[in-house]
Amino acid sequence: MIKDGRLVPLAVSTATRSPALPDVPTLSETAVPGLDWDQWYGIFAPAKTPRPIVSQLSREVARVLALPEIKERISNRGSTPKPSSPEEFDAFVRAEVAKVGKVIRDGNIRID
Repeated sequence: MIKDGRLVPLAVSTATRSPALPDVPTLSETAVPGLDWDQWYGIFAPAKTPRPIVSQLSREVARVLALPEIKERISNRGSTPKPSSPEEFDAFVRAEVAKVGKVIRDGNIRID
């Protein structure tokens, strides 16, 4: 819809401009300095999954994300694959939980 002119993007919520929309500014550039809100996907396993299996899954996901056709498909959707180690992903998820928790607390968001 953007490419055919039926939708005009105002900004993206990521810290950097999207490769798919390089002329569209970020919200951080225009309205909310420091904002970085991006979609992400991850694979989780049960807590007691043996470490060698978790490591193998991580390596395989990284291998698939590096395939040219997969990179292209993801890029065409405006994203960039960012494989990480299980430890890096754990730290990332913890940081995301803390970030969203702060937004909920600061905004006094409640479930009715």
